[in-house]
Amino acid sequence: NIDAPRTKSDARVEIMLSEGSQLSLDENSRLVLAEYATGAQPSGVFSLIRGRLRSVVTDTFAQRRDAFQVRTSTALIGVQGTDFMTQVLGNATRVNVSQGVVQIKNIDPNILGARILRANQFGVVKAGEPPQLMVPFGTLDAIRIGSGGTISIQSDSKQAVDPMQLLPAAPPLITVPPPPNIPGRPGL
Repeated sequence: NIDAPRTKSDARVEIMLSEGSQLSLDENSRLVLAEYATGAQPSGVFSLIRGRLRSVVTDTFAQRRDAFQVRTSTALIGVQGTDFMTQVLGNATRVNVSQGVVQIKNIDPNILGARILRANQFGVVKAGEPPQLMVPFGTLDAIRIGSGGTISIQSDSKQAVDPMQLLPAAPPLITVPPPPNIPGRPGL
């Protein structure tokens, strides 16, 4: 179904939208197209039911905030021209940003709070909780606090907890292969 692509194991699908945005649906994933329009008021609303989705969104959607959205069972992700990965993990959603800016918030309007993610950042939205900005293990040397102060983190010989261990195991990220080269049809 073109409005609700679904992949099984060892299958992936690439979707090119009319304005140039590209969606890459990983194996064992399901996506539903809720709304898509170009023109004076471009909009795109997609629901990732399960699995992983890489979205490379053009600047067409930069005209207004949240013109392009990905929704999951726990998260609402609003973007304006960016490259990001969304992954449904049971009762949580993980969002990794490669380029641009993404806003994440809980899909439940009663859960207040939103997070802005920039390139090389990722966040998690769990059911019933505000979104969290995750810091990759081993990259945090000090925490800045109000009025410009810092708190240094010292090792006390205890085993540190890797925040990635707190999330369900995730399969590797989608790799997008180069376009095929069909003889006699360059670029196809």
